[in-house]
Amino acid sequence: MKKRLLSIAASLTASLAFSVSALAHGSAELGPSGGRIVEFGAHAGVHAEVVLRDGRFVLSLLDAEKKEVPAGAQQLIVTHRETNTKLTPELKDGKWSFAKPDGESFWLILQLKETPDAPSKNGRLHYDATICSACDNAEWLCKCGGEEKKP
Repeated sequence: MKKRLLSIAASLTASLAFSVSALAHGSAELGPSGGRIVEFGAHAGVHAEVVLRDGRFVLSLLDAEKKEVPAGAQQLIVTHRETNTKLTPELKDGKWSFAKPDGESFWLILQLKETPDAPSKNGRLHYDATICSACDNAEWLCKCGGEEKKP
């Protein structure tokens, strides 16, 4: 019985390690400025591009053709998932920006509201600064899907 439990535990551990590795190397969809595309809502059709500049995340709304459109009356709520801390986005020149939290790997929950009374459309961003050995990009901007480098 003990051997069987150890065998099951080893199988689960190996399976989990594979799943985490596969998730870490999920190919990121990149936008026109080289940032990560975030989708708001499963079928909402609202997209944004997130880039990191000078220690701040910058979020730009995109239309269906992935062309930048200025933000207007929308509201953006950003939550650092691990600490459940609300970040303060600032709207300037049609784009939101907010300070990058400390850390090399964390999740941000992004909630976009068309108006203050409208329901929010949710998006998620996993920031991971680890460098992908295959494409030399940070994992959060990895576009290779974990494929090995060709010699």
